[in-house]
Amino acid sequence: METHVIVNPASAVGRTGRQWPATQARLEAAIGPLQAHFTARAGEAVGLTEAALEAGATRIIALGGDGTFSEVLNGFMDPATELPRNPDAVIGLLGSGTGVGKLASGRFSYLISAFRVLLKQRARAIEVAYDGGPAETRKLVMLACMNGKYTGGGLQLGPMAALDSGRLEAIEIGDVGPLDLMLNAHRLFRGTHLSHPAISHRPARLLEARSASEVPIRMEADGELIGRLPARIRVLPGILPLIS
Repeated sequence: METHVIVNPASAVGRTGRQWPATQARLEAAIGPLQAHFTARAGEAVGLTEAALEAGATRIIALGGDGTFSEVLNGFMDPATELPRNPDAVIGLLGSGTGVGKLASGRFSYLISAFRVLLKQRARAIEVAYDGGPAETRKLVMLACMNGKYTGGGLQLGPMAALDSGRLEAIEIGDVGPLDLMLNAHRLFRGTHLSHPAISHRPARLLEARSASEVPIRMEADGELIGRLPARIRVLPGILPLIS
């Protein structure tokens, strides 16, 4: 297999770049020779991944945080067919972001950022439809689509979610004030927040959402702002060939 590694040297506050020589040595000892490509700006990992596949890569490894993973996945998949660009290629992920690994500051930085957002956040009217059903208007502080239990900093936002379930777990946080959110924030780490009367959960394979007013609503994926609603999110079960 021809291995290419897409490295974000700035992740983990530059630790990923500083430790790359040691990381490279360990990787090559385990899987053989590799070619490394370093990102210099946001969005670059998409093109680097596409170019690596065109050059014959059959194993792509992303080294960085959530944003790096997201970009590499976007480069790995063909949006026209919703299939991998190279059916013979596999992909691997090595976590090295601020909220991943052994950096003690990771959880606190996410928690501080979350508190700042919560203090400013206000509920917005959102039209939501699940699995092709009728749209219903909800007034929500947050609508999260989870395919795994955790989000940044170890928040267990989707405690029932599983990567191999073939479905999303939609978490709706209703019209609650910032004080209520702050007082219950600790429950996010334990995954016990779903018992709150303003929080609901629904499994789905397809979710469609749009703003129910003229107010634009921002959307993020893997910690990166990717635009505004409307959005159509669906699961492609078993489509990604991961290195195990």
